[in-house]
Amino acid sequence: AESHEMQNGEARKVLRGLKISDSNELCLYRTLVSAIEGLLSKYPTKMTEDEQLLKDSRHMPINHRNALILRKGEKRILIFTLSRYQRMLKRLEKGPSRSPSKKERQAQKKKKEKKKK
Repeated sequence: AESHEMQNGEARKVLRGLKISDSNELCLYRTLVSAIEGLLSKYPTKMTEDEQLLKDSRHMPINHRNALILRKGEKRILIFTLSRYQRMLKRLEKGPSRSPSKKERQAQKKKKEKKKK
């Protein structure tokens, strides 16, 4: 997606929570994934190391322990968010999947009801 000012219709779509285009969505999720990976790479330890440090934190100063708990929580949120965006990105990269319209869902429902009779 190009970085230019949004057209009026595009701005309305965004405000209503609709996507502008598949290429725009791809660009968005790639940027978010990259940003979160960058944030995670700035931490001095991995999540498993933090967990081990917390297990061995009996003799650690309370402020140090609390900072470790906070850091672990931040990472947990970032990792969860990263995995969600990665799944969304994979789905978009597979190609557009169209959900059935309201009329199509109603028709499918009627078909199922007829089969039951």
